[in-house]
Amino acid sequence: MTSQPCAAPRLPERLRKYRRYVDHFDMTEDEKADLLETVWMVAESVADDAFGIHPVQQAADAAADEKRQRRLAIARAVAENQMPEDETR
Repeated sequence: MTSQPCAAPRLPERLRKYRRYVDHFDMTEDEKADLLETVWMVAESVADDAFGIHPVQQAADAAADEKRQRRLAIARAVAENQMPEDETR
């Protein structure tokens, strides 16, 4: 398989500066663009995970917040000596 120049590169602007790192690969221009986009998505996911903004972490944080709010409501009810009606434990 040989590299074929592409008339209109589909590589996003943010990835064009990394193009030189894949120029020597024996891939088509589309395959090189796909590779760079895939590496970008992996790096972005790792960064999101490191900064705590990964969608999975956000969902887990939301669930944890919900659980904390429920426990706080139960603690307040116990402190006031009255349990919420839907609480059976």
